[in-house]
Amino acid sequence: VIKALEDNAINMQLCEAIIPMGAAATPAVPMLLDLLTRRGVRAPEGAAQALGAIGDPRAVPALADAVDRVLPKIDALGDSLGEKALHSLARLKLEPDRVVPLSLRVLASPRRDQGAMQMKHRALEALERFEAKEPAVLTALREFLAANPGELQVSAEQLLKKLGG
Repeated sequence: VIKALEDNAINMQLCEAIIPMGAAATPAVPMLLDLLTRRGVRAPEGAAQALGAIGDPRAVPALADAVDRVLPKIDALGDSLGEKALHSLARLKLEPDRVVPLSLRVLASPRRDQGAMQMKHRALEALERFEAKEPAVLTALREFLAANPGELQVSAEQLLKKLGG
């Protein structure tokens, strides 16, 4: 059994089985937090998704750390983890003092590759879920629009309008 837990494919299947269980899978949170930090192709992504589905507040710091870890890298695997972690943070809608600044850092990233743009899409989603109307958020959205014409422009413009900017 212990050897099986080292297999990323098996761990991904476990994560996928946990997702529909929602909060009933709370006992799995420590294992998922461990999986989130492991190297691997898909297990950390699955752990990020499962943690968002469970809704346990213990997931917020680990999900935020996962985003911070992958943000500076140009790496398709890391981008997928970051995108899924941001999606889960938006879904959890907990700790806005941590998640809103993290979302702003993602938007401010100079990266414009496909993976980064997917992360930026999830950052916009998080800002919308948190209804972040602070002046710094509105300024960051305007700067994002100026620096990223065409890419996610409609989403960012709609969010800016919704937030009153």
